[in-house]
Formats: sequence, C-alpha cells, structure tokens
Amino acid sequence: MFKKMRRQDRLLRIDGSKRILAVAEYGILSTIAEDDYPFGILVIMSI
Repeated sequence: MFKKMRRQDRLLRIDGSKRILAVAEYGILSTIAEDDYPFGILVIMSI
C-alpha cells in the first residue's frame, strides 16, 4: 500500500514525532492532490 521511505536516516519514531508536535510553534502540512500535484499549507499552533 505505501512505498518504503527512501531516506531511512530521516525516519522518526512515534515518540520523537510527538515531542516535535508538543513543542512546535508552526509547521508545514504537505500532501499530494488527486491530480498528483503536491502542495503544502502553513499550520500555526496557537493556544
């Protein structure tokens, strides 16, 4: 179903990902549209 990640040296474990999400102020959410066009949106975490 999913392709194997090409850059295994950049792979994060779940606990590392959760730590980044807990302390991050902003990030970029990227995906691929149905027509295979990649795009990303800025996400600002504010409380």
